Amino acid sequence: MIGTLLVKERKEPALMALFRAGIIRPRMEIATGPLERGIERGELRPDISVDVVVQAIAGAFFARHLVGGAQDDAWLESVFDTLWRGIAAG
Repeated sequence: MIGTLLVKERKEPALMALFRAGIIRPRMEIATGPLERGIERGELRPDISVDVVVQAIAGAFFARHLVGGAQDDAWLESVFDTLWRGIAAG
């Protein structure tokens, strides 16, 4: 579905706008909450861009899917361990 929307976006930009508003943004907001709380508690660096972190996580999933790799527990742990090194406080 996302691939189709991306192809159609030039001719029918309203479809992608609806998808972003109804699907993407609400999920981004759900994902940003824990990161914002981590910043408030001092667990995460206060200078990180929460949106960039969420996009990096989502991008990792899309990229893994495109190359045909398994999204197993070991891979998921590797993604979060890698990101944690860049976002963790102190």
